[in-house]
Amino acid sequence: MDCREAESLIDTYLDRELDQARTAALEAHVRACPECRESLGRLIEFLRSDDTVAAPEGLSDRIVRTVERRMAGRSRRWMKLTAAGMAVAAAAALWVVGWWELGQSHAPGRESQPPVVQVSPWMASGMVQAVATQAGPAGPVISAAQAHLLERSAHEPLERLGRALADRALVRTGETARARQPLPEEARLAVLTSLYGVWR
Repeated sequence: MDCREAESLIDTYLDRELDQARTAALEAHVRACPECRESLGRLIEFLRSDDTVAAPEGLSDRIVRTVERRMAGRSRRWMKLTAAGMAVAAAAALWVVGWWELGQSHAPGRESQPPVVQVSPWMASGMVQAVATQAGPAGPVISAAQAHLLERSAHEPLERLGRALADRALVRTGETARARQPLPEEARLAVLTSLYGVWR
């Protein structure tokens, strides 16, 4: 063992944390080396002395200020992390609730209610004309008219309703009502077919 290794082991030796083999090697080196023996002797004498060491003036104030500064920094950092964590938790909770609600609305066996469309009679009569003359796919207004007419068909006999809608459409202006020209036969069949499928 050389002096450098002996110096690195002295603290561990004084704390009695060295294993037996290293302790024996260190003690043999200290007996053979006067410099290491003197260094170890001074340390042992210092540790056995009852002398108290006076702290420099202002040391305790500096320690208190440093601790307060570090605690304040940690507190601010902790608050920022807490706020960020709460924001992430709130976003995650919102996502989970939305995901759950979406899953519940499309769950098998759960009937979804069709949207309720309310169309005034004078608007429905104009929509029938639009359905009869429409060439392309039905838009939202036409679909609303069809839904309204199908809803009414549940309360009125199908044939009477179909003929009344296809034969004439009333436009109300103020208190008076006038009949429009009857629809041509092809238009009437188109209206009835688009509203009720194949007309019997």
